[in-house]
Amino acid sequence: MNSRYQLGCKNVFWSMVLLLYLCGCTTGAAIPTNPTETGTLSPTPTSTVKLPTHTPPATPAPTVTPTLSGVPGNIQAKNVIVRCMDSAPELGKDAIVSGSLLLTPFGRPKPYLLNPKTMEIQELAGEEDGFVLIDVSPERDKFIARYVKKEQNGERYEFDSWVVMQNDGKILQTVPIRESWGGVEWLNEDQLIIELVRYYTGTDDRIEPSAHLLLDPSSGGIKKLEPTFPFIYNWDPTPYRWGYRGLTVYDPALSRVVYAKLMKDTWAMAYVLWDLQTQQPILEIPTGNIAPAPQWTPDGTKFMVRPLLEGRIELLAVTKDGVIEARMTLSDAIPGSNPYSYSWSPDGRFVAFWYVYGTEDLANVEQQLAVWDTLTGKITLLCVPGGRGDMRVNPEPIWSPDGNYLLLENWSVESTNWVSLVDLSNGVWAKVAENTTMEGWIN
Repeated sequence: MNSRYQLGCKNVFWSMVLLLYLCGCTTGAAIPTNPTETGTLSPTPTSTVKLPTHTPPATPAPTVTPTLSGVPGNIQAKNVIVRCMDSAPELGKDAIVSGSLLLTPFGRPKPYLLNPKTMEIQELAGEEDGFVLIDVSPERDKFIARYVKKEQNGERYEFDSWVVMQNDGKILQTVPIRESWGGVEWLNEDQLIIELVRYYTGTDDRIEPSAHLLLDPSSGGIKKLEPTFPFIYNWDPTPYRWGYRGLTVYDPALSRVVYAKLMKDTWAMAYVLWDLQTQQPILEIPTGNIAPAPQWTPDGTKFMVRPLLEGRIELLAVTKDGVIEARMTLSDAIPGSNPYSYSWSPDGRFVAFWYVYGTEDLANVEQQLAVWDTLTGKITLLCVPGGRGDMRVNPEPIWSPDGNYLLLENWSVESTNWVSLVDLSNGVWAKVAENTTMEGWIN
């Protein structure tokens, strides 16, 4: 892992990324070639969670393949509601919004808290330090960030440690860095999941998916999670990746995992729901690609997955016991449309998502915001633009803790980055920042 942080402009190949979303492909991530191990962390001996071996049993347990016919929630034109949010310079006086928005300006590791009602700013970093790679905890009362500080010449920032900060910016814990650690995210309110960097030697077409560490930042206790599941995708030196989760997305209770499966003889792919207690598969969902990551609800009772089935992109809401509760095929109602960048509401009922639609000419592709009610199957189109023809992929919307607002990154027709708030109750959306990255919503 590179141990230094160089400030600079965001230089992302947006057009390539959106094209891959549309076609259901992904490029994967670059793999470091020179492993190093310089840091140490030994508050508690490392233990390994007992997981299944990589070789499947001689007689594997039967895997249930879903039957989608008759699943409630499939979208028809009559299920689509158009409720356009009014663009406004600010939220109205009737807006009741609480908490703080955690934002970071482009190119600077200087996150700050923004009060969405008063627009007051609270800086979190000083002149000589900063914070990057931020993730907010499920209960929104703290966040993890990588602390960086300036070198003596004052031109570059150097990684120092991970810190857990409470909602007012006070540091609660400091976690020393190991060179083998990749990204860090909250698994639940008390535990962090840390990606372990895997190195490609160039001698084989196979690279094992990333393993993870489970860390309790309060006690320092560590457990290792090895992704040795049957037929887990492990082909090609730059495999599919679901962010810091590699190809395994664990539920908050660590009782289930959704992983990517590949059968090399047929190149068939699938999302597999696996029971970590019985070490048996619960459900297998075939797909034409495994690019989008599954997402668990905040309480871990169900997850969302986006398979490509028979040439059409679906959204499926699946319980932890393998029951498909709801299904959305957006292209049935809006021809040529595909959903992407989705997130669960705090109560696990609604899904906010961006979708793309338009002609085969990518310069005319539209991006719009919508909300899916997984209980009734209704979709509400909000007429909030995400960009047109500029090929930028918008991050998943962030729900307010009460579920009444959405925090967005979107783009103007002049390709200017905006961070916006959508007031779902009062039907208004307003810009709150420019050239800024949204990190989360703090209680």
